[in-house]
Amino acid sequence: MRKIRKRRMAAVMVLCVGLLSGCAGKTQTDDLVITIPEYEKITYTTEPVVHGDIAPVLDLRLKSEQFERKEYYPDHDEMEVDQVFVHVGDVVQNGDTLVTFSSEDITEERRQYENRVEEDALLIDHYTKLDAINQTDEHQESIEQLKKDQEIAGLYIKDLDARLEAYTIKAEGSGIVSSLSDMLDYGTVYAGDAVVTILYGSDNYTTTTEDDYAFEVGQTFTATFGVGSYEVRLTAIDVLASDTDAGMKRQLTFTLVDSAKRPSSDSLNLEIEKNVLKNVLYVPEDAIVYVGNDNYVYVLDEDGFRHGIQVQTGATIDGYTVIEDGLKEGDKVVIAK
Repeated sequence: MRKIRKRRMAAVMVLCVGLLSGCAGKTQTDDLVITIPEYEKITYTTEPVVHGDIAPVLDLRLKSEQFERKEYYPDHDEMEVDQVFVHVGDVVQNGDTLVTFSSEDITEERRQYENRVEEDALLIDHYTKLDAINQTDEHQESIEQLKKDQEIAGLYIKDLDARLEAYTIKAEGSGIVSSLSDMLDYGTVYAGDAVVTILYGSDNYTTTTEDDYAFEVGQTFTATFGVGSYEVRLTAIDVLASDTDAGMKRQLTFTLVDSAKRPSSDSLNLEIEKNVLKNVLYVPEDAIVYVGNDNYVYVLDEDGFRHGIQVQTGATIDGYTVIEDGLKEGDKVVIAK
């Protein structure tokens, strides 16, 4: 046994010598680089535990399904404004005249036909009196011809009036005048100018919510669109679905208090301030880890390492969960990614 071990040791030594001599015989040596990754400490997104009040806000988006915004344009370029019959906020009905236009050419031509009718009337009167004095019908044929001329002139006048009427802008439904173009004040408008804007549709706006806010028919709120504010009244509450887990889903119908102040949008924003929860300890909802029926949070110690702590939670409101036990103000909780 000892001889075998000696022979093995000798073979190993011969192999090592061979390897060393082989390396020594190379003209270039290879550097062996061993890369050890630097230590990286895991970082976490944290939020402090806060003690204070939670002022929840219910955000609702009100929608009008029947809303339509229509702009009215003149049919021709360089139209001379005759009269504007409406103001912003006016309620108009289908067929109401909004803006009329004038035309010097049409006006002049109409005047010529009117003068012709008047001149013919004077001649008719003159010939009639002459025949009465002379007790003859000498001018009867001329009188008949003049009357025909009057009829023809009257037809031309009606045609000219129809042309002006075609230029007139009229409402195509019941709505509210939202805006008037400043170009109307200058007296001349063009085919590409939106001279009148009217809002059509219902004064009702609807939304759905599963929030448990105590809505009651008759309540009034202030909704907004852009910089404008609009008073709305809750006029209907319809229960769409009821589920023990998901809560009750309701459709709410709000009606504009002042129809003349209809917004130029099919949607309104409504923010309702709910009852304030005072003097509570709370953390972001994303910090809570649910394991079965138990709730946990991860907190960081002074060295930056996290530890799981079981907590008792209360209500979750607007993204924040009330902590009833297990944490104190100032603790740093880890936000789940």
